[in-house]
Amino acid sequence: MSGDKKRTREAVMISIRKKNSGILAAILLLLFFLFAGSALAGKANTKTVDGVKITFATDPSPPKAGNNIFRVSLKDRKGKPIQDSKVRIKWMMPEMPDMGVKKADAVLTKSKDYAAAAELGMGGIWKVTVSAAMADSKVIEADFELKIQ
Repeated sequence: MSGDKKRTREAVMISIRKKNSGILAAILLLLFFLFAGSALAGKANTKTVDGVKITFATDPSPPKAGNNIFRVSLKDRKGKPIQDSKVRIKWMMPEMPDMGVKKADAVLTKSKDYAAAAELGMGGIWKVTVSAAMADSKVIEADFELKIQ
């Protein structure tokens, strides 16, 4: 194999390893929080929509560029956790619409909140939309803002 081909092959393999390690890190982080049963971490924001309290938090807090965990808690009017919803989280940078909208389905954790792995590609202001499809087929949404240093 010629020197140029060998260097190109090595560069591609390093790139693949870096990409896969980031995905693996996000999966391991999500699994840790799913099985650790931790409560919402860090500073949380709460909004009430149609009588449902939607609390949004991040791990780490404050969030950083790179891998994060988005956590959502849903509570009814009596303060009881809602555990039978389908929660989807979408995030995007309003200042950079060409980056597109990222999305993830959150999973119910042992601590009765929902969690999803999220990669925030860079610092800046991010808009996060939490959607919850309730058992009665009603969908509620709340928007949150994240500032990444």
